[in-house]
Amino acid sequence: MDLDDGMGFVRATMSVLVAFAVLAAGSGAAHADASVPACEAKSPQHARMLAEEARQNGDHRRSAQCYREAGDDVAADRALAKAFVESSEASTKKASAMIDDAKAQAKRIREAFRPRNAAARRT
Repeated sequence: MDLDDGMGFVRATMSVLVAFAVLAAGSGAAHADASVPACEAKSPQHARMLAEEARQNGDHRRSAQCYREAGDDVAADRALAKAFVESSEASTKKASAMIDDAKAQAKRIREAFRPRNAAARRT
C-alpha cells in the first residue's frame, strides 16, 4: 500500500479505526462479565424467591446465581443463557455503531483528500 497518495492513507486509517472499534467492543463485554452479583439468600427457599424476583426484574445474572444457590441448575442455566443473549445483543449494537462511526470518519478523510476539479487547479 502506498501511503504517499491520499487514498492509501485513507485505507490505512480506516483499517486502524475499524480494528480499534472491534477490539473496544469485544473488551467491554469481557469486563462486564467479571463480577457476578451475590444472591445473599438465607435458605434454598429464600434463594428461589430471590431468583424469581430477579428474573421478573430482568436481572438474569443475579437470578442465575440465586437459582444455583437454591439447587436448581437447569433454571440457573436458562437464566444465564438469557443474560448472555442480552449482553451479546448490546455488544453487537455497540460494535456496529463504532464501525459505522469509523466508516463515516473514513469517508470524511477521503473527501478531504479527493482531488478538486481540474479546471479549478489550473487557475
